[in-house]
Amino acid sequence: MLSAPPAPTATTVTPTATQLLIDNRWVSSESGKTFATLNPSTGEEICQVAAADAAGVEKAVQSARKAFEQEPWRNMHASERGRLL
Repeated sequence: MLSAPPAPTATTVTPTATQLLIDNRWVSSESGKTFATLNPSTGEEICQVAAADAAGVEKAVQSARKAFEQEPWRNMHASERGRLL
C-alpha cells in the first residue's frame, strides 16, 4: 500500500546572492529590475533577484570571453574548468 508523501514543512531561507555575478563580482542589473524567486513547494516568494538585461548580458559575455582568452583558463582541460565552476 502506498502512502502519501509528507506535507512540505516551512523553512526559512535567506538567500545571500540576489545580484548578477559578472567578472567575479556581484552587481545589480543595469535597469535595476528584479524578479521573484518562488518556493516550488509552497508558491511563496523567497526573494527578489536581479533580472539581467541586454547590457548585463553583454558585460557577462565580454568578461567570459576575456577570462577564456587569458591563461591559465584557456589552456585548462575542460574537466578542470568544470571542477572549478
